[in-house]
Amino acid sequence: MKYIKFDLKYNHICPALDVDDIDIKFEYPKNYNNGDLAINCHSLVKQLEKSSEQIAQDIRIALQDIDYVKEADEYNGYVNIKLSTEFLMFHTIAQEVEFENKVTLPTIQIWRTIKYNNPDYNTGKTAKDIKKLIWEIYEI
Repeated sequence: MKYIKFDLKYNHICPALDVDDIDIKFEYPKNYNNGDLAINCHSLVKQLEKSSEQIAQDIRIALQDIDYVKEADEYNGYVNIKLSTEFLMFHTIAQEVEFENKVTLPTIQIWRTIKYNNPDYNTGKTAKDIKKLIWEIYEI
């Protein structure tokens, strides 16, 4: 997830907020249905001198056109980010190969389920079930 956070922060969020760097706190939602990542905009209020709702709106707009972001919602000064299932799976496999120099059988089985049972990757019950399973196995 480090690559994703870095890309979101420096290539999308900072330019949208017109800053070079900012102390963004990425969080993992307690309920995976709320997304894969969340940004608490309340911590950015003093740095940017804007309301948390305005910051959240600016960030949401900046994330709309990113190909691996399936959806970005703002709510009460938070931005919830849902990543595309295909991207999340590729990221998980790449992480396994990079750190363990192997791809485990559960990952291969998950990938086959996504690829062959749900060609759209991002919709349908199978993709949601797979995302939940990825969360449980890898504690992403």
